[in-house]
Amino acid sequence: FISNKIPSMLTRFGNLNYRGDLLLNSNEIQAKGYAVTGLGDADINAQLRNYRNPKDLLYKGTLDAKNLNLFQLTQAKEVGYVSGKLRFDGKGTDLKTINLNVDGTVRYMDLLGKRYQNITIDGLVKNYEFNGLFDIKDPNLNGQVEGKINFSGQPFNFDFKSSLRHINLDFIGLTKNLNATVKGDVIGNFKLTNINDFTGDVDIKNLYFKSKKDTLSLEHIEIDSHLKGGNKTMSLNIPNYMQATLDGRFNVTQIIDVVNNSLVDLIPSFKEKKVAPNQSFKFDVFVQQNLLNYLDPSIQIEPDTQIKGFIDGNKNQLELTLETPGIKYGGLAL
Repeated sequence: FISNKIPSMLTRFGNLNYRGDLLLNSNEIQAKGYAVTGLGDADINAQLRNYRNPKDLLYKGTLDAKNLNLFQLTQAKEVGYVSGKLRFDGKGTDLKTINLNVDGTVRYMDLLGKRYQNITIDGLVKNYEFNGLFDIKDPNLNGQVEGKINFSGQPFNFDFKSSLRHINLDFIGLTKNLNATVKGDVIGNFKLTNINDFTGDVDIKNLYFKSKKDTLSLEHIEIDSHLKGGNKTMSLNIPNYMQATLDGRFNVTQIIDVVNNSLVDLIPSFKEKKVAPNQSFKFDVFVQQNLLNYLDPSIQIEPDTQIKGFIDGNKNQLELTLETPGIKYGGLAL
């Protein structure tokens, strides 16, 4: 009578080898021991009640997991393996109706293709949403985030405030081979799967940027991105440095490459780079002090430069209106 009532989520663990104490009856399971499963190993000290009705399943205790396969357990492709010790007190196993308080320390966790270490968690998981605190002390991502993450579907919804002590921009894919790091205070309310589908608002203060060549301090940055009629409008405001707006269809991580491709016919030394198709956008940039060279040293822009235009990424065509004391990009000087 017991095996027929085990929630389907628990059957994903596959074959189970268990060593320790176990109390089992028609309404309750108490376990204190060590389990080896098809999804990973764990020290367990837990109590499960009402397990014959998964919607009303009650569970509490501690779990010290070793290399647990979260993807196989949750069927969420954004996560991978996790190892850590957590205290939990919850009800239900379906992410639509779960009500789970959890706190503890994660030794490592795979998220969106990256592995992060030394994560402290304290929060509530309910209705596909985490509401609480993350404190991460990973070599590539060090900071504290407090707020809400809704993972009911992609893109994920973030609403938080954070103190970022250290972010490796090369590691997360915002820069390439720059040994670039950044820290600062961030308030965000946005949707995101990756940087290319970002929509919402980000307010950054006390930003400090460092790369293998440069350092930079900025008091305030505002970023806004929204969709309308299939097009994306993204604006960047950095007081006393630059204001920029892009409007159209584009991948943020490929903007520089799309610009590069539009100049291949003009500059023989430029080589065409592979980009996603169907990118075209209008742009309007006013530069008071050049910041772009921190991300791409080949970009040199003199103060009080206004650049407006349109790029068709499929045709590698560029239309440009320019007012500037001087610009250099690669081997081109204006």
